[in-house]
Formats: sequence, C-alpha cells, structure tokens
Amino acid sequence: MLPDGLKRVAEQQLRFIADRLREGKDLKEEIHDARKGLKRVRALLRLVKRDLGAAYSEENRRLRDLGRRFSELRDAHATVEAFDEFAKKHRLVRKLAPVRADFVRKQLDLEQGADWAQVMRQASEEVAAAEKRVENWPQSMEPNLLGGYRKARMAWKAAANGRGADQFHELRKCTKSHWYQLRVLSGGGFKERLTALKELSDCIGRQHNFVVLADRLPQSGDLAVLAMETRERITRDRVRLENQALGLAEKVYGQKPKTFMREFEGAEKKPAGAVSARQARSAVA
Repeated sequence: MLPDGLKRVAEQQLRFIADRLREGKDLKEEIHDARKGLKRVRALLRLVKRDLGAAYSEENRRLRDLGRRFSELRDAHATVEAFDEFAKKHRLVRKLAPVRADFVRKQLDLEQGADWAQVMRQASEEVAAAEKRVENWPQSMEPNLLGGYRKARMAWKAAANGRGADQFHELRKCTKSHWYQLRVLSGGGFKERLTALKELSDCIGRQHNFVVLADRLPQSGDLAVLAMETRERITRDRVRLENQALGLAEKVYGQKPKTFMREFEGAEKKPAGAVSARQARSAVA
C-alpha cells in the first residue's frame, strides 16, 4: 500500500471518530467507538514510525492522551458488562444483585460527575485537527509490518512465561494493533489469520475485564464476604481464559518473523496504493 492509501485510511478513521464524538446520542457506545478508533489510528502510526521520525512521538502522545480522557468511564461500563456476563453464566444474577448495584452506582457517579457533552465536543475538535495533520505525513513511506509482528510475538512469550495481568494486557494491545495493520495492508486477504487474531483479542479482552472486575469488588463492608466468594469464581474463569488465549496466540505467533513476512509478501494482495474511498471506509468498521 502506498502512502496515499495509508493516509486515506487514517483520515477516514479520524473523521469517523470526530463524527461519533459529536453525535451525543449514546455516551457508552460513542466513547467505546472513539477509543477503538483512536487505537487503530495509533496502529497505523506505528506502521510508519520510522518514516514519521520525531513527529511520531508527538502525534502518538496526542492520540493516546485523548483516549485516556475516557478510560475511567469506559472501564466502569466494561465492569458492569463483565459482571453481567459472569453472573448470568453462573446463575448468580439474583444473589449478586447488591454487588451489581454498587458497580452501577459508581458508573452513574462518573457519568454525572462531568460535562461529558463538553468533553466530547472538545475531543471531537482535537480529532478533526489530527485529521488535517495527516496531510503532513511523508510522501514516501515504507510500512513496517514486521516490527508489529515481532512485538506481538514477544508479548505472547512474556505472557506465557509470566502469566501476569499486565503481560496479558500488553499481548492484547499488540494483537489489536497487529490485527488492524494486517487488515489494512492485506487488502482483504489473510482472512483466516485475521479471524484468529480477532478471536485472540476478544478472549484477552474478556480476561482483562475479569481482572478489573475482581479488583473492583468491595474489600470491606456488608458486601465483603459475598465479594470474596465471587472473586474466587472470577479467578477460575480468568485462568481458563488465559489458557485459551495462550493456545490461540501460539497458533498466530508460532511462526518465526521472517517466515511470517515471506508468507505475507508471497500472498495475493490488492495492488499497492489501490485503496478506494469505499475500501478506506471499510477499514473503519
């Protein structure tokens, strides 16, 4: 893919984010979509990090900080979602209703504790400014897919050896980035690998939600005993997801980097730079 193709995808992604932040209809979904989109643009930035030079650090910092404005509220939403999944699976909806009420109360406190309409309008303006800066990206760029694959492969090995929450979180971030980079550069190819990467990302995403959920359970007070029992069940579910994730990661990152790149370079892809407006929009979804 030529620089114009990557620029087109980045511009479409940023335009989508800015539009979502301006809608003001569904705070939960708009924040989720905006954060997801910002991560995808940062994945594109990492592809051309060497070509952007010093501009990479500044642009990456701006987009990272934008996403962090919504992190606490997004985590609150995700905690309730993970709790509902857990309670339904174990048929504990009624028994754990007081714990859920505590999570929902904290979520509402966050939603009502800030002028989110203003926060999102400001963020939308900053994203629109970032879209304009894409035009300043170099005219000659060489995407570094190999670097992203290597980083993800190292994250898999670190998670397999250390089994820590931070290591699995890093594996998920690398996987999401590699998935999007491969999706954009392959022009719609590599469907089986892309599906496996998405499955791995979703699996670690659920694992991460359980980590956050267990951490946010009450440590004292009237709900402490019930929370302790719940935490033990959550830990078992989390470990199961970690084992599943490591199995999936071995399938997608088992190849040595050079072997992966030979496969990628030998695969049939769309001609370099042949990215229409429709194809760029599809990379936003």
